[in-house]
Amino acid sequence: MTSFLIIDDHPLFREALGNAVRLAHPDTRIFEAMSIKGALGILAAEQGIDLALLDLSLPDATGFSGFLRLRETHPRLPVAIVSSDEDQQIIREALSLGAGRLFAEIDIEERIGALDRAGAEWLYFRSEQFRDPE
Repeated sequence: MTSFLIIDDHPLFREALGNAVRLAHPDTRIFEAMSIKGALGILAAEQGIDLALLDLSLPDATGFSGFLRLRETHPRLPVAIVSSDEDQQIIREALSLGAGRLFAEIDIEERIGALDRAGAEWLYFRSEQFRDPE
């Protein structure tokens, strides 16, 4: 059974993202945390979480500090950064730090499609969001 961990301090966003996951994967177990501290507690108690969906703005983390704490304590855990920030520098920094998957805040249909492919080594952007410098 697939397990997702949603890490976001906004209850309505956690609920919406959880609903999108359930639509794509009805049998998925979903865990929720409001902070990095809460996420680390869940990860310590629950084995086999397949993917963490992480908001960059949390009460106990700023910028990439939460991502780095997750990576430090659970280096094999795939982490998708869920953010409305479309700044290309932030996207590049996320990639350089090892965020193998990055989701912008997109409509539910696109999110479901992206989550449906989250098991693959895969990166999702709306095409106009990111272009490699030439």
